[in-house]
Amino acid sequence: MTLDEEVRRSLLNSPLLYKKRVDVLHHLFCVNGTGLEWIGGELVDPESEVGSDVPEDFPVDPAHSEIKQEGIRRFNERMRAEYERRLEVIDDLVQSDDLRMQGGFYPLSEYSRLMTIPDDVKPDWLAGAREVIEAIFRHEPTGERDDTAEAHAHNVEWADKALRDIQERFGKSDREEPESYREWRPLHGLRALEGNGVDMDFNVGRPGTDFGSVFCWRATLYGPDEMMFVYACDSTFDDFLVAVRPNDTTEGATEERMDFAQMLDRARSFAGKANPAAVPR
Repeated sequence: MTLDEEVRRSLLNSPLLYKKRVDVLHHLFCVNGTGLEWIGGELVDPESEVGSDVPEDFPVDPAHSEIKQEGIRRFNERMRAEYERRLEVIDDLVQSDDLRMQGGFYPLSEYSRLMTIPDDVKPDWLAGAREVIEAIFRHEPTGERDDTAEAHAHNVEWADKALRDIQERFGKSDREEPESYREWRPLHGLRALEGNGVDMDFNVGRPGTDFGSVFCWRATLYGPDEMMFVYACDSTFDDFLVAVRPNDTTEGATEERMDFAQMLDRARSFAGKANPAAVPR
């Protein structure tokens, strides 16, 4: 079964459990105790047959009280109604790139399926693992119950390990794929500014290769009148050199060292000159 087929089946079969694609991916790759195993490059439950897309009604036991029987009937009606609504939008849900999780992620460990990807993993399932890593990186903890900053930091650490393992064995998905959460932060933050008057180019190198021994990463923002260069000074990605100059001359350039938050504020200010309405807050 392809990953998209499994996502579709899960969204239809359990409409009250899974609201979005990322919910299914989270269950597949992060949650322990599901019975899922890597077999033939896919995650399957060897003890269970593949279920139907249509959710089954919970049985109503005459031995139960009338109140409990009525509760089960109403639950079944609600699930059938949700299934019918879900059918109308299922294709969009399966292909959705919305990676925002409602609530926190299950705590990752060496037993998580994300950490046990086999060498014969199928390409679409490997892409799903990368989606989960991106979702973990993007997650903003609410601070409630298990969705704390500490829990997020724990999962980011394991997601970094998973990403390194994937890239070592299968290579990068493209030249701009980050190698860590630290590298992802500026990449994601600056990407949010792209378009609507601001174009962008990323040049990712390593010390001693593309940019000599000083810089390990560079982003270039092109505005209508100015260019902005963002250089990461080391692999912590919290020390940046930001340079701005006019498009048609090297004169009048400014340079300043700053941390990540200052760099992102400066980039937002730069993008705001081109199109204030396009700058996210």
